[in-house]
Amino acid sequence: MYVKTMSRPVLQRLTIPLIRRRRNDKDSRPLLTTSHPRSPFAEAFRHLRTNLLYLSPDRPLRLLLVTSPGPEEAKSTVAVNLAAAMAQAGRRVWLVEADLRKPALAWTLGPEGTLGLTDLLVDGVPVDRALQGTEVDNLWFVPSGTIPPNPAELLGSQKMRALLEEARGGADAVVIDAPPVLPVTDAAVLAPNVDGVLLVVWLGHTPREAARRARERLAAVGARVVGVVVHGVEAGRRDGYYYYSRYYGPEEKAEKAATVGKKA
Repeated sequence: MYVKTMSRPVLQRLTIPLIRRRRNDKDSRPLLTTSHPRSPFAEAFRHLRTNLLYLSPDRPLRLLLVTSPGPEEAKSTVAVNLAAAMAQAGRRVWLVEADLRKPALAWTLGPEGTLGLTDLLVDGVPVDRALQGTEVDNLWFVPSGTIPPNPAELLGSQKMRALLEEARGGADAVVIDAPPVLPVTDAAVLAPNVDGVLLVVWLGHTPREAARRARERLAAVGARVVGVVVHGVEAGRRDGYYYYSRYYGPEEKAEKAATVGKKA
């Protein structure tokens, strides 16, 4: 599941099954790790969690940034489900919505407050006023807040670096949902300030050249890309999901008959 280089362990690749859920289901938010814990989808995130925890014991991944080459490649879905899987392991987890251009996590987590990351960076609001509890034990959420006119400048500011250090001290793990790499510079600005970057690609949707250029752009700023998450694998015979579905039984097989929901 992962390979080691001489200086930095690197998660080589992990696949995530295609998300399938009913389009008209009111409870169709893509937090399937908790709502369907025995599904192949949830099991894939537990594998991802385990690999990340054991990837670098001497240098734990406390700050983890999740991004993708382009838009609508499920990076927000991966971020929220990974954060939930980590929280289920008993870790105190912060999920930070750093996509200040097209935030998508509020719909999934249903936050009650209005304060968010931009309020922390622009107005100096204390973190505890924006930090919100979620339906998942041990998982706390910092929404994006008001969409600003200058996202890249805010994310590259000294205030953002200070906030990340505060998060490092306040949580066992911090998962940061960042904008896509290629359309804007935001993820490249954030990447050097975290412990590791996960690059999410959508099988059959993300062009191979786009994935390559995203890796190059992250490498150019000194980012530590710890792995690539390939989303959209059919839950059939590929990568062992056929065996998962046989093991877990009828409940999860019924879920596979639903239609594909909205991409994050």
